[in-house]
Amino acid sequence: MIDDHAINQSGYRGELAFNYYLKAVDDDNTAILNGLRVPGPNPFQMDNLILNPYFFTIAEVKNFSGTIEFDHEFGQMTQHTNGRTRSFKDPINQVDTQIFHLQNWLMQHGYSAIPIVALVIFVSNHVHLTRTDANDVDPRIIRPGKFIEKYQELKQKYTTKILSEQQLLNLSRFLKQHHQPLRLDVLKKYHLTAKDIKPGAPCPECYYLPIIRNYGRWYCPRCKKINRESHLFAFKDFQLLYKNCITNKEARWMLQIDDSHVVSKILKREGFKYSGKFKDRVYSLDFDYQTDYYYLMN
Repeated sequence: MIDDHAINQSGYRGELAFNYYLKAVDDDNTAILNGLRVPGPNPFQMDNLILNPYFFTIAEVKNFSGTIEFDHEFGQMTQHTNGRTRSFKDPINQVDTQIFHLQNWLMQHGYSAIPIVALVIFVSNHVHLTRTDANDVDPRIIRPGKFIEKYQELKQKYTTKILSEQQLLNLSRFLKQHHQPLRLDVLKKYHLTAKDIKPGAPCPECYYLPIIRNYGRWYCPRCKKINRESHLFAFKDFQLLYKNCITNKEARWMLQIDDSHVVSKILKREGFKYSGKFKDRVYSLDFDYQTDYYYLMN
């Protein structure tokens, strides 16, 4: 679990570092989709998909340090850092697979003949990229400082306009509508049960839980800080760990509050959509997996 979090945290920070370069290529004729995951028999996800009327670019971001060796023939990437060696799938194979699935998806929805290219960007300043043999690293693997130059080269190469501005806008909206975040069963993956989870609203300052609800505010007995939003962190945890909806009873357990009326007021104040009446009421938790959980990556 700790290793998985470190990998996810590293990836998140890498994407933040790359945003500067993405903004440099953004203009009125470009749409950039971050973290797009397309469902289907073969679901696939892309770090960044850059759409313009002439060609599409998949920009896959990697935030590795140490020495990275590529074996493109066997489809393997090996990282050597701090005396530790780890093997991963060759990112070129990864983006080639993404291109294949994206082309098929676009064709199924009436979009064809759109050139799709991919770049793999290693953003860390502390990485050395090399091959296991005497051949060069695939030219699609670059450092962030070369991204804008590479993108300009692609614009000079692809000069035939495939989509109108309106078609591009419609496709961008269509892709966003089909975006489906990965729903991971955390308990199952790490062999946990509800008994392993400590409920309660956490303190955003020192992370102690459960903190105390008093007169409409949350009070931390450890660091003495007061805030009004700790219940939101608890509801986000509930969505990650269990499901996208919650009852008053479940919210009472998660917040460690016995009074159903207090919990009802909290749920109503947050404006969660609901169905059912009185004791059967179920509230929808619709936190965005890409934007509402940034604090977990800091």
